[in-house]
Amino acid sequence: MEWSISREELQQGLREMVEGKGTVCVDACYGASAAALGGCSDGTRVLSRGLLWAVSLQLNSETMTASSAEPSGAAGLSIYCYAPQLLGAAAGVADTGVRLVVHRSGGGAREEGFRGVMDKRSTTIQFGIGRGWPRALRLAAGATSSGGGSGVGGGGGTGSTAQVEAEVAVQLARFSEWLHEGKITGSITFMTL
Repeated sequence: MEWSISREELQQGLREMVEGKGTVCVDACYGASAAALGGCSDGTRVLSRGLLWAVSLQLNSETMTASSAEPSGAAGLSIYCYAPQLLGAAAGVADTGVRLVVHRSGGGAREEGFRGVMDKRSTTIQFGIGRGWPRALRLAAGATSSGGGSGVGGGGGTGSTAQVEAEVAVQLARFSEWLHEGKITGSITFMTL
């Protein structure tokens, strides 16, 4: 199943992160019409094997800041699983494996840039609890946009609108490798175990 996150959705998530709202989750949209429209027309959850699934990009100022573990910083990816409301199950465990792929732009063409696999032998995917990779998408190195040193995360949202927008532009540019034709794209595959 193909999914996408538009540049505009990513930009809004980055704006919230820079304004100091902590970790921001940007949910992927599914289906051909979502990809064609560049927006989320088919919803942020997909039904497979009797369960609802969601892919979420995790924007966190700590992981997006350079460190010894990740010199350029990274964004995370999580998978969430939910039981449909009509089943009435608030708690449970998914009995399937999941492969998540994210594409990157390689010389103008789309190619596989990240692949993560979860199966019930190695990871329990509980209903409503995200599981994933906190440093899945390595970002291009970037400096803060302002001399005031707000940095990634915006220092609690104290900057002016112009400072926030300048920092959002800097952070958006760090995703250039992952944006292809105006969106981050990927696929989720459900595996029989």
